[in-house]
Amino acid sequence: MKEFIVLITAFITTVLIVAVSSSISSHLWQGKPEVLPDTVEINIIFDETVREFGLKNKLSDSSLKSIFDLKSKSDLDLRLESFGITKEEIRSRTEKKQVIEAESSSKNWFKIPLKFSLWLIMLIVMFVLIVKKKINRKVRITFYGISVILFGIILGADP
Repeated sequence: MKEFIVLITAFITTVLIVAVSSSISSHLWQGKPEVLPDTVEINIIFDETVREFGLKNKLSDSSLKSIFDLKSKSDLDLRLESFGITKEEIRSRTEKKQVIEAESSSKNWFKIPLKFSLWLIMLIVMFVLIVKKKINRKVRITFYGISVILFGIILGADP
C-alpha cells in the first residue's frame, strides 16, 4: 500500500510539474497565435481570368497555381470557365488554401527543425548506449526525464 501511495504521489507531482512548466514555457516561446483568416466573400465570375480572380480576391500567384493546378505562368491568363470546375469547388479550394497559409504563417519555423535535430541526436545517443550495453535503470529514467523536460515542456508540442 505504501508503494502505491508513493507511486500516485510521484505521478501527481510529475503531472503538476509538467503542467506548470509547460505554461511557463509557452509564455517564453510565445509566437504568433494561430488565427484563421477572416471570412471574406470570394468573388467568382466565370468570364474573368485567373489573374483577375487572384487580384480581386487578394491571392498570390503561388496560391492560384495550387487552387487551379496551373502548369505555367501563361495559365494565369486563362478564363475560369476553361477549367470546368464549379463555383463551389473554386470557393472550397480557395478557402482551404487560405486556411493552410494562415496555419503555416503561425508556425515557429525555428523551433521545428531544432526539435527534430535534437530528437535525432537523442536517438543516436540512445542507440550507441544500447549497442554498448550501457543502459541501466538510472540511465533510462534520466533519458525519460530529459525527453519530458526538453520535448514536452521546453520545446512544446509543435509539431
